[in-house]
Amino acid sequence: MRLTLSTSGLVDAETVAFWYFNFDPALDPTQITFTAVNNADSIPNSITGGADAFMADGSGMYDILFDFPPPPGSAAARFSAGESVVYDLSYTSPIDVSDFDFFSTGGGNGAFLSAAQVMRIGPLDDGSGYVGAVPEPETYAMMLAGLGLMGFVARRRRRQGAAA
Repeated sequence: MRLTLSTSGLVDAETVAFWYFNFDPALDPTQITFTAVNNADSIPNSITGGADAFMADGSGMYDILFDFPPPPGSAAARFSAGESVVYDLSYTSPIDVSDFDFFSTGGGNGAFLSAAQVMRIGPLDDGSGYVGAVPEPETYAMMLAGLGLMGFVARRRRRQGAAA
């Protein structure tokens, strides 16, 4: 299975620091192997799996965490606007997109299929916030579209901060 993470909706100095995903609770997320296909852009510091092991601020517990270089890391290493990374995922048995069609647990802000922390937002590029995606559960394409909206939400927050 191929996973593409894209920041096409981010603007200016905005970056993604963390990106969280869920995995079928009947399966072990530590058994997923991630093989980089495209490392032309930012490369995560780490990709880690664990059942409900990662909390996105107020958005619940997740099973997979992509940890991208945060400030003060090299600007060239950050997962910035317009970049993408691609990974082939393999497991001890065949998996497909439906194995990622599970909502976070225990989130005060709702249950999401995926969440990301967007950094360097606001009028001074010094804010951050989490964005979650809640697409139609049976439509994986909707999940990708929802993740693409992350940049739109970050841009809107940035404009609202500048107007204040």
